[in-house]
Amino acid sequence: MIVGDIKKVWIDETSVYVETKDGKIAHEDFANYRRLRDATKKQRKNFILEGFGVRWPDIDEDLSFDGFFNKKESEVGDLVRKHPIINVAALARRMGIPQPLFAAYVTGAKKPSMERISKIRDEIRKVGQELANV
Repeated sequence: MIVGDIKKVWIDETSVYVETKDGKIAHEDFANYRRLRDATKKQRKNFILEGFGVRWPDIDEDLSFDGFFNKKESEVGDLVRKHPIINVAALARRMGIPQPLFAAYVTGAKKPSMERISKIRDEIRKVGQELANV
């Protein structure tokens, strides 16, 4: 799903909502995303629509449109939820993966290949090793 498919995006105190041009509405709770949960009202209100999702530049957070409507199990999402210290946007940049695509992996909207999952795990291990060496 791309920006052209979206009619409206809005937020309230607890969630971000997306409405498609064909009238489907979905939401994501801020509580499920550490940076959105901890953000100020001003930071939450400062979002932009980019390509395949919603971006909050002040807090370096992205949510893919597909993730709002295609809830699926995700190995990458499970990894991130088990280790909330992981900055998904920074990991995506480090690996050279577009942030909206990585966000789609996290939500399960897109399924990465086994090779890509292995590379993501390896990169997380590298980050852990770098932190251990500090």
